[in-house]
Amino acid sequence: MNSSSRDIEKSRIALGRIIAPLAFWSYQNLESVEKIPDELLIEAVLIHENDVLRRRLFSLYKQSQIKMSGRVN
Repeated sequence: MNSSSRDIEKSRIALGRIIAPLAFWSYQNLESVEKIPDELLIEAVLIHENDVLRRRLFSLYKQSQIKMSGRVN
């Protein structure tokens, strides 16, 4: 895993830690946040309509991945 991949993974985990308490009762344990599937993470961020988190989401995933998760307005 190169440094860019590690940075992306760290950002994905950080995003998961922010959204987990709002969206997932089963992911309250911070170690389990790393296991949140991308599709659920994307959907949770879009459902909770936080613009800052959405911008972070679009920096981590391609627009096509986000659209495939089914909740782009």
